[in-house]
Amino acid sequence: PFGPHNLEPTFCARRVFVKTSPRLIKEAHLKMTIYQGAHHRGFEAIGFGMAEWANQLIPSQPFDIAFHLSENEYRGNKSLQLILKDIKLAE
Repeated sequence: PFGPHNLEPTFCARRVFVKTSPRLIKEAHLKMTIYQGAHHRGFEAIGFGMAEWANQLIPSQPFDIAFHLSENEYRGNKSLQLILKDIKLAE
């Protein structure tokens, strides 16, 4: 649990890949499906105010992310969503 005296945790994932092409939402926000490793199971990710990354993330280029976890509910369906806080191209 987190709250006033216990900040929301920030997680890091290294060498993730784009599974679906990044798309822009309202010309300011980035939304995409990403995966890590050989399993190719995708997770939805959204980066508010990260539109500048839309053309820099390509399927064959790994990158690192910092993110918060969130539960997204859309039309009665619940899913895990990553709220991106930072992106860095992997070295």
